Amino acid sequence: MVAAQSITSVLSSGRWVKIAVDADGVYKIPYTKLTEWGFDNPKNIRVFGNDFGLLPFINSADRPQDLIENKVFFGDDAVFFFAKSKDIWNFDESEGIFLLKTHLFDNRAYYFISNVTTNYNNRITKQNAAPTPQTVVSQGDFYAIHENNDVNLQMSRRNWYGENFYY
Repeated sequence: MVAAQSITSVLSSGRWVKIAVDADGVYKIPYTKLTEWGFDNPKNIRVFGNDFGLLPFINSADRPQDLIENKVFFGDDAVFFFAKSKDIWNFDESEGIFLLKTHLFDNRAYYFISNVTTNYNNRITKQNAAPTPQTVVSQGDFYAIHENNDVNLQMSRRNWYGENFYY
């Protein structure tokens, strides 16, 4: 039998605000909003979240033991961070295609803003000069899917089907 390990969550201390995001992207939080939320020094905030989508159904599968700290950039009047949506694209090497892993239980991903002190340096630093580009990218891949997931015959939240075609 394996002994349980005692883990102290990063959520156990500090002030916390939970925010929801709908899509992948860079998010901006003005310092005025952070002050409204009760943070005395907005330049000392941290952003936490797990950007891997739905937790695995199998308990023995690999997963973080706590929230992961995100990198942030502090501008003159706001903090910026990159957040991922609830849905994750994964490349299936055996099929040679990208597959969408949809979150079954929520329509948003959540991130947590805190003033908790950590040993992790989450700052993105400003560069003095941009490096000379080595490669020019003029095109790229875009992945999208149209699947509304409107019908759930079992009401299980795990088996969804597209739009209804009832007459």
